[in-house]
Amino acid sequence: MKNEELNTFITKFYTYKLFSIMGFILPFVAVMFDKNGLSATQIALCMMAAKAIQFITEIPSGVIADKYSRRNVLIASQLFVVIAYTFWLFMPYFCGYLLGYICFGLGISLDSGCNEAFLFDKLKQYEKRSLYERVRGRSNALVSAGIMIGSLVASYLFKQGFDFGILIIGTIATTLVSIVILSSIKSAKNFKDSGEVKHILSYIQILKKGISYSYKHTTIAKLLLFAAFSSFANIGFAEYGEIFYNELTNNLAIVALIYSANKAMTIIGNLIGEFFKKVSIRFLVLIYLVVGCLDTVAFVLYKFPISIFIILSSTVIIYAAIVNVSAKINDLIPSKIRATVLSVKGFIHSLGAFIFLFSFGIVVDSYGSYRIGFITFSVVSAIVTFVFLVILWKDQHLRKREKRLR
Repeated sequence: MKNEELNTFITKFYTYKLFSIMGFILPFVAVMFDKNGLSATQIALCMMAAKAIQFITEIPSGVIADKYSRRNVLIASQLFVVIAYTFWLFMPYFCGYLLGYICFGLGISLDSGCNEAFLFDKLKQYEKRSLYERVRGRSNALVSAGIMIGSLVASYLFKQGFDFGILIIGTIATTLVSIVILSSIKSAKNFKDSGEVKHILSYIQILKKGISYSYKHTTIAKLLLFAAFSSFANIGFAEYGEIFYNELTNNLAIVALIYSANKAMTIIGNLIGEFFKKVSIRFLVLIYLVVGCLDTVAFVLYKFPISIFIILSSTVIIYAAIVNVSAKINDLIPSKIRATVLSVKGFIHSLGAFIFLFSFGIVVDSYGSYRIGFITFSVVSAIVTFVFLVILWKDQHLRKREKRLR
C-alpha cells in the first residue's frame, strides 16, 4: 500500500511539473513586447521588477512554506502566474506587462525553496530519501519537456494565424491544469527532527531560526552562496541566449531548433543526474568550473556550429550537477526550517540576478556587443567558481562528511 501511494505521488508530481511551465507564449514574449510598443528599457524594467519583488519576498515566502502547507504554497505560486498572464491578456501595454512581472516575482519566490522542500519531505515521509536525485532530475526534465511541447505547439498555432492573446489563454489553461494536479497531492507531514522544539514555531521564530542556521552553519552558508551564485552568474545568457543563437546563425528558423535542442539537453542532464549522486560536493563544484571554462571558449570562438555544440554539451553537464548539489544541501538542513533556509539561497539569487542583469546591460551598451557581455560574465563565473572550489576543498565539515559516506 505504501509503495502504491509513493508511486501515485511521484506520477502526480511528474505530471504537475510537466504542465507547470508549458507556456505557449514563452517563445514570443520579447517579440510581443516589441510589437506592442515597449522599448528595450521598458522591457528591462519589467524583468528587474520581478527580481526586485523576489528579493523582497524570498525569505518571508520560505517562512510561510515552513509554517503552512507547502503544497498550498505551491498552489498559490501557480495562481500568481495565472494572474500575471491575465494582466498580459487584458492590459497589453507597459503597465500590464509590469504588473504581470510583479506577479511572476511573487510566484517565483513562493516556489523557490518550497518546491525542493516539498519533494524532499514527501520522499522522507515514504522513507525513500534515496530517490530524491532521480525524482528531482526527472521532474526537472519534464519541466523542460513541457516548455518544448509548448514551444512546438505555439510555433504551429502562430503559423496558423492565432494571435498572442490565444497563446496567453492556452498558457493560462496549462497552468490551471498544473494547479488541479497539485491539489490532488496530499501535503507532506511535518517532521519532528531531533533537537527541534515540539510546538509549532511562530513566523518570527522560524524566520530567526532559518536565517541563523544559514549563517551559523558555515558549510551551509558556503553552499548556499555557491548555489545562488551559480544560478545568477550567467543571467545575461539566460535572458538573451536567443540573441547569441541568432547572431551565429542569422536564421530565426534555426534559432527555434537550437532553442528546442537546448531544452532537450536540459532533459538529458536532469535524467542522468541520479548517476552523479555518489560524486562529492567538491567534485561537483569542479564540474561547474569546467563548464564555466567551456562556455568562455564558446563565446570567444563565437562560431557556428562549434560554439553551439559547446553550449549544448555544457548544458547536459551542468544540469546533472545541479540536481546533486540540491540534494546535498537538503541533506544538511532540518525539515522544519528547510524552505526558509533554501529561501535564503533564493534571496541571494534574486539580489545577484538583479545586479548582474543590470551590469550585463551596461557592459553590452558600453561595448555595443552582446559577445563581449557573454565573455565577460562567463569569465567572472569561472573565476568566482574557482574561489568557491578552493574554499569548499578546505572545508573540514565536508571532508569528514564525505569520508563517512564512503
